[in-house]
This record gives sequence, structure tokens and C-alpha cells, in this order.
Amino acid sequence: MTTGSDAQSRLLRRWLTALGLVATAEDVVRRDDDAASSTALIVADSAAETLLGVIGAWTDESLPPEPKYHQVMERARHAMEAAGLRLPLALQQDLRSVHALRNAVVHHGAVAPESEASLACQAARRLLDLMPALSEYFVAVPAGGGVATAIAALLDAPDLTALLVAGEAALRRGAATEAADATTRAHTALLFRLDPPLGAPPSELWFTDKRGLGKAGDYLDGIGKSLAQIQGWVVASAVGMHPAAYRRLHAIMGTHIRYMGGNDRIARHSEPTLDDARWALTRLAEMAFRLWQQGALLEGTWDDIIEHRYGVRPPRPTPELPAP
Repeated sequence: MTTGSDAQSRLLRRWLTALGLVATAEDVVRRDDDAASSTALIVADSAAETLLGVIGAWTDESLPPEPKYHQVMERARHAMEAAGLRLPLALQQDLRSVHALRNAVVHHGAVAPESEASLACQAARRLLDLMPALSEYFVAVPAGGGVATAIAALLDAPDLTALLVAGEAALRRGAATEAADATTRAHTALLFRLDPPLGAPPSELWFTDKRGLGKAGDYLDGIGKSLAQIQGWVVASAVGMHPAAYRRLHAIMGTHIRYMGGNDRIARHSEPTLDDARWALTRLAEMAFRLWQQGALLEGTWDDIIEHRYGVRPPRPTPELPAP
């Protein structure tokens, strides 16, 4: 495999794409009908073939212009063996069985039973589990984890990654608003970590300050909200997001209003659907991934970022001593 960072980045993106396909197949197969099972099997098989291709890239073996499935698998097996690992025989058999049924579904109108669709998802997950042993470039993804969880595992950004993981957990529970709220707060954490920063993340004035300032307080709050929107627009443009896609993302996220004193709330015009929340979380995670790849995302704790920007670490509160 070419060891340049561009080649590695392409493989990492293919790995994330395959992981997204696996998560989609797992979601579809739960719908429990023939069409869903057949679709899930096709999607999971595509993910598995993509992963076999990524694994095989860790060798110098080349493939013909239009390789057969068995050739892709053989190259992956050789890559594993070169690293002192094995592609389990049982897994190879399951992958071949799934791919044969996929061909029957696609080309001959066969119907995939739910058991075979589930097997396809499990086989793809087992491939994912093998990849961290092949290279530290890949990370272990917990069962049921999707793209957001995988990207979170790549980053050293505790506040941001905790929100990505929480958002995906909320999606699994069917809590659309909770997932969308996690996405909105993750977006704020993302803006905080930009390097170079796009201005200080704005906060709402405390209500007592606004009361004292009168109209000027409303004006200052308006400036803060405008800055937040400009920051989001610049970041979206930098990672190649289409304006219509960013408009949808902004509508789902709403406005993150943070008050002096640590409290915050999120205001949006309408409650998101589960599909909207899933789409928004995935897009936000992909934004974080692209910025991380470009070296535009500061890593470490909140204190690390403050020290990086201002040369000092925030003081630690002095612990109270017990009474004598």
C-alpha cells in the first residue's frame, strides 16, 4: 500500500463509508419484511466487499481492472497473513454465502430471509472488528456503533466526542430531539476547537445584565447570534457542504443559546424527525472528521486549548479543607 497520507486518508474515508453502510443495513433489517431484508443484505454485502478492498490495500498485490469477489477476498486474506493475522475460515464462508445470495437477489429476483440479512450484517461487523489489529490507523467500534461513534474514537476532543457518542445513543433509543440537541451542542464544541479560531464563541448575556443595558443588550445578543451563524457557514463551506445542505443542517440544529453562568437551551422552529436527527449528526461528525484531517481542529482538553491559545492554563479551584 502507498504510505502517503493522502492514500491513508482515502482508505480511512472508505472505511467510514463502509461502516455507515453497515449501520444502515442494521437499521433496515429491523423493519422485518422481505423487501427490507433483501435491501439490508445487499447493503451489508457492499460494505463487506468495501472492507475487504481496504484490508487488501495493506499489500503490494494489484487487482485486475474488474476483479471478481474471490480475488478481492484472496488479496485481503494475504494482507492479513502478511501482518501475522488470519481471516477466519468461518467468516470467509459466511461472506461467500452472503455474496452468492446477494447475486441471486439482484440478478434473479430471489428474496433474502431475515436470518441471512442479519448474517450479512454480522459478517460485516466481524470484518470491522479485525481491522484495528491490522493497523492502528483504524479504531475499534463498539457493537451498534456508527459513523459518529467511529469518528469520535479517532479524535482526542473529550467535549466534542462525548456529544457525538451521546447523539448516536439517542438515535438508537429513537429520541430524535435528544439526538438533535447533542448535534447542536457538538457544533458549538466544534467551533470552539477551530484552528485558527473564527472569533470567540458567543454567549447570551445574563438576564440581569440585559435588563440593565436595555435595548443595547438585545443588540449585543443579536450580534452574537449573527457571529455564530457566520462561523457555521464558514466551516460548512470549508468542508464542501452545499448551501442547501447547510440550510437543512441549521434548521435541524436550531440556535444554541448559552447564558452566562453555565446554563443553555436550544431553540428551533419545529421538532426534528428521527431521520433528520440521524442525518444532522452524521453530517456534523463528517465535518469534524474533515477538519481533523486538514489539521484545522485542536485536540486535547478544554484546558489544553486555552493554554494553546493564550499561553496559560485555567486555574484549578482550591479544594476546601475539612473543618478542624
